[in-house]
Amino acid sequence: MLTGPAFTAHEERRLHLIIPFDREKQDYVDYSTLRLFAAVYPEDVTLAPLIASSYWRRLADGSETEQARFFAEVATRVSSAAAAAGTRAARSSSTAV
Repeated sequence: MLTGPAFTAHEERRLHLIIPFDREKQDYVDYSTLRLFAAVYPEDVTLAPLIASSYWRRLADGSETEQARFFAEVATRVSSAAAAAGTRAARSSSTAV
């Protein structure tokens, strides 16, 4: 499902950039729901076509085999989006010198 190591690590890095954790106070700095939404926004955009599609919704609500196909597609799209975001981040950090 969506708990693969690459997805979790990428999302966690993004969360810590947007909502930093203060180790001294043992609390998040400037936490807000909007910042949390911003952290998961790329995945939301990636999954929107699946959720909007009657074909994919039918699979999501179907048999175990159909659901497995749906979740495999979700994992593929989210992994691809995370990889693309990582490539963009690496490119921008190397040109920001």
